[in-house]
Amino acid sequence: MLAWGEGLVETCAEEVLAATAAVIEAGQWSEAAGNRREAARLLQDRVFAELPRSTIAAAFDGRVAGRTVRLAAPLRFAAASRPCRGEAAAWLAAMQRWGHFAGNDGDALDGWRVDLWARAAARLAGPPPPAPRTPSQLLAPSSRREPDP
Repeated sequence: MLAWGEGLVETCAEEVLAATAAVIEAGQWSEAAGNRREAARLLQDRVFAELPRSTIAAAFDGRVAGRTVRLAAPLRFAAASRPCRGEAAAWLAAMQRWGHFAGNDGDALDGWRVDLWARAAARLAGPPPPAPRTPSQLLAPSSRREPDP
């Protein structure tokens, strides 16, 4: 989820747009087939040090390393930045259950701005990332499919 605190958009508009565009572009880069190996390395080095790189790389393809199980939700980042208030609310609720966020739902979602995302995405070459699927869509049997090429 990408959101901005109260007043930051007004006081640092250019910085907010530049940072949002950078997050969108980073998500797109991480999903390009030619970058997945490097993305897995970066994720292992900076976030998931305890996981084997092969496990992280397999997640990009929707697989669990060493198993033939297909994940309902392959590791994807491009759509994560896209502003979908319902998606944000679902992930925020999950973060609260996990103890990652103890704040007020309304306050956290106030900074969720579709207009900022659209202006930032317009700065980038190529099409915007696809709309994110909700957690219920990700878990539905019909969403289990082969990964995109």
